[in-house]
Order: sequence, then structure tokens, then C-alpha cells
Amino acid sequence: MPPTATSSVRGTQFRVSAGGQGRMAATEVLEGSVQVGNRRGERRVTHGQATRNRALDARPDMPEALLPAPVLVRTGLRLDPLPAQIAWETVAQATQYRVEVVRADQPEILVFARDTADTTMTVPDLPPGLLRLLVRTVSADGVEGLDAQADFEVRDRPAPPLTVRPVNGETMASPRPRFEWTQVEGAASTVLQVATEPQFLQPVLDQEGRGTRVRAAEDLPPGDYFWRVASRDGNGHRGRFGQPVALGISDAPVDPGLQPPQAARGQLTLRWQAGEPGQRYRVQLDKRGDFAQPLLDQQVDQPEVTLKRPWHGTLHVRVQTIDDDGYGGPFSPAQQVALPCRTCYGAGAGALLLLLL
Repeated sequence: MPPTATSSVRGTQFRVSAGGQGRMAATEVLEGSVQVGNRRGERRVTHGQATRNRALDARPDMPEALLPAPVLVRTGLRLDPLPAQIAWETVAQATQYRVEVVRADQPEILVFARDTADTTMTVPDLPPGLLRLLVRTVSADGVEGLDAQADFEVRDRPAPPLTVRPVNGETMASPRPRFEWTQVEGAASTVLQVATEPQFLQPVLDQEGRGTRVRAAEDLPPGDYFWRVASRDGNGHRGRFGQPVALGISDAPVDPGLQPPQAARGQLTLRWQAGEPGQRYRVQLDKRGDFAQPLLDQQVDQPEVTLKRPWHGTLHVRVQTIDDDGYGGPFSPAQQVALPCRTCYGAGAGALLLLLL
């Protein structure tokens, strides 16, 4: 149980602390007035005041003003979604702060409470409902001050989609990967978030899409990430986010699995490893290797290309995979193809030499 309790009686709202653990017994009035007394005497405590009880055989202290409510830092105050980081300005004479979350319609129901000496805190994921954030000071003798507050809502519907791809722990070679999930009944759109830490306190990507997949709108630098999705209904209400999924982005060169070229009957055929269904390929051939003016720059539906009039000498080859939404990934590292002379070539040279650059 927390060290204080909040009650409301006939329009009066106050907190009573029993003391202990370095704190002094006290009565703190937030609204209305309260008569506090014992056999030694009484004190009338009104709105914004507190009285302390130093001993059982002593009259309660004269009422004193409560410390003011901390000023919440509204810039960046984001309580939707949770977990979320909150911050407030320092209050003089405060030795620590108490952060609570209560039900907005039943403030006597406490769902979260924590003390801190800092002026920032991460509020964890909480049960759904209309909630109220409370932040107040605590003085050196344990008297709590006035509350700063902010209402927010945690929604449980519509349910989050199930993630499909990338799977947990998968490393993608594309700086702009495509994310896929299942369709949720009642969901009009889906919110995608990507962050470098699993609490998503500062997402590096926050975008919305319709359907069951979306491509990252911005390039993600190489590194480790987490992604998650939530559903939004037709009224614009967003439900809870699903579990974070680990993701890696790599800038390592993509190996297309280029096979040794085949030369036969005056033609040169290049083949490489097939991608996923619906993907196309862009293949480039160049003599110099800088691909500034390639000899061949062609898109094909199948993982192969055939040249009717090949050149002799050394060719440089690279392949790019193009997804069905038109997004082209990075080119593969260039590889060298050593072609024989035309006379040998015309006679049928079989497999040609393939060298990695």
C-alpha cells in the first residue's frame, strides 16, 4: 500500500499519512477543509494546507502551505502509447517526487505509484481505461504537495495485428524494409512504429498504412531495431500496440548467387538465385566496372538474361532485386565474367569464368 490515502467527504478531498519510514504523520487538504485534532487540541486545515503530528501527546502543528504542484513539461509529454516518459520542472524544497496513476472516474483506485528523486520517469504499460496522471512533491519531513495532473486514455480495442515479417531477430539487407501483419476485424488502418529500444520511448519511425503491409517511409541506418504495430478503427481510435519484434538492418553486400555464365550458339546466358514471388530484377553489364554507361541495363521477370551479341574480354555484372511495389534494393557487388575470343566463343566454349571482385 502507498504511504498516503486519498479520500473525499462532502466535497472535501484530503490525504492522511500515518507516518513511519522517516516520514511524519500529516494531514494534507486538497479541497474543502478538515478539522484535525487529538486530546491536546485541534486545528482547522483548509484547501492547500497541511498539518503535521509530531507526537501523540502534542497538539497538531499550525497549518502550513503545501508545496506547489510541479509544472509538467508539456513538450514531448506523450502518454499514448505506453510505456511513456514524462518530465517536470524542479520544485524548490522538494526532496523527492511521487508519481501516481489513478482511474479518472474513480480516483481512489490507484493503478500505479512510484517515488523518485529525479524529474523524469517512465510510466509502464497499464490496464485500459480513462486514467489520470498525478505528480507531486514530497518535502524533507514527508509532507506531500499539490498535484499536477493530466488525463489520458489507454484503449484495448481494436486488437493489435499479428506480425508476419520481418520475423523476430531477422536481419534485412534493405534500408527500407517492408513490414507485414495480419488483418484485424474492425481495423481501418495500422500504425507502425520502429525504435532502437523495446520501450519505444523515442520511435525513429512512426507511420500509418492501410492493408496488411507497408514499406518504411525513411531509410533506417544499419543497426538493431524493434518494430510493433497497432490497429486503428474507422473512428480514429487506436488500440494497444502488440509485442515488439527484434529487427536488424545490415548494409553488408547482397550476394545474388550469380551462377557461372553459359555460352552456346552465339549467346551468353547469365543466371542468378531467384528471389521471392512477385519480384523482378535489374541486371547491368559494364566493361569498365563503374557502371556509368553500362553496356546492358535491363529489367527482367525471371532470374536470368540472354545476350545475343556478347563482347569478348572481361565484363562486370551486378543485379538489383525489385519488389512488387516498385522498390529497388541495393545492387549486388559487381562480379567479373571473363569471356573468350569470338572464335572460341562461336565454337561453343561452355561455362565461362566467373570471378568475384
